[in-house]
Amino acid sequence: MEDRGHEIVLKRKGGPRKLSLEETYKEMVASQEDWADWEKTSTDGLGDFHWHHPIPKKVRLWANASTCKDRQERGRRRKAKTRRRQ
Repeated sequence: MEDRGHEIVLKRKGGPRKLSLEETYKEMVASQEDWADWEKTSTDGLGDFHWHHPIPKKVRLWANASTCKDRQERGRRRKAKTRRRQ
């Protein structure tokens, strides 16, 4: 269990480790997935669509608050890490 201040994260012991970029690449090559369906979406024109509506105030406030919480949490973790090294 990990307490991050604004959330509690439950982790199982001995969980799977993260793959390195090289290992991830090798796994992707070995799986030989067919991405043809996804490649078709590159010509659907969505990338050329321009959003001309203002972002609602409620959404802007939420995004700013989320960003601030993330920055504060990173700062707390950095301070705790520094204290542990000393």
